[in-house]
Amino acid sequence: MPGNLFKIIRDKIPRRVSSLCFANLKNSPVTRVNRSDEEALRISQNISTTVEESLIVESEDGEKLCVFLKGGLGWPWSRKVTPVDEATDAIDELGHEYPPPPPSPDDIRHTINYPILKARYSLAHVGLYHLAMWVPKGQGHSKASVADELRGAVISKGVIATAYKFNAVEKFFRRTAPLMQTISLLFEAVDRPQYIRYHRNYSDFASKSPLRLFQTTHRACFLGLALLRNLQVEPHKDISDVKDGYVAMVCFGDFCGGEFVVPELDLKLDFKPGDVIFLRSAVLEHFVAPFDGQRSSIVYFTHGNLSDNLSDDLLEKGMRLV
Repeated sequence: MPGNLFKIIRDKIPRRVSSLCFANLKNSPVTRVNRSDEEALRISQNISTTVEESLIVESEDGEKLCVFLKGGLGWPWSRKVTPVDEATDAIDELGHEYPPPPPSPDDIRHTINYPILKARYSLAHVGLYHLAMWVPKGQGHSKASVADELRGAVISKGVIATAYKFNAVEKFFRRTAPLMQTISLLFEAVDRPQYIRYHRNYSDFASKSPLRLFQTTHRACFLGLALLRNLQVEPHKDISDVKDGYVAMVCFGDFCGGEFVVPELDLKLDFKPGDVIFLRSAVLEHFVAPFDGQRSSIVYFTHGNLSDNLSDDLLEKGMRLV
């Protein structure tokens, strides 16, 4: 299956070349985005064409910057079976068993419009889960973290806050295993060396920590996911993510609007359930346009301070997966 996906992505998806140089992007300091809602809306409106088909945008030095796979979640499956319906049901079930927490007050990506959205949606349908292995804020350079085999990484409190929440999260991971497997298959086809690096990194952490309890497929490769329920995503860069890596994004629900915008690429994507986006999220500003209806999204990521195992020797060796 990965071979067939590789041929589709290599031979059948249109490509656009940006004037950006990826080497410069990843070697430059990453700064926070400071842009108002009005500016974001104006940027979105000024991009006259919304991309409605698969597209790969590359840098001038030949690196993929954004990969949009229209209907990509269905590619590894038969036409009648995709992970979309099961994942949608799993998200709804999680929301009712464990209502999503509000975004952190200092998280500029989601907090500006949260009071409005909280009034619009029920408790089970607005908020943000962080289900990840990561290093808590302020602990990355502590003596304990430096000496720790896991480099201070722990399972986020959103997973283990209480027993009933843990059970709900564990069920959610099991029900979305086909989704994670599909994302991993597509990631390997998009950029196999990067997928190998992420997969080896994940496997190393899973072998040493409780992360293995949530390893529902041997192809798992991202150390965390953020599940957003009806949140407006403000203009931002994910400055904690791997600078030379990717995030993977999918969305679910019944909504209008919600286009995915990458200003530096002059790109507006018709991002709907079943579509997949791979993005260099740490170095490229991005946001989601306003939407009406019920919209959930999942962002798969790995934080940069847990990427020591994403070493270049794996790229050079081209290790086979087991």
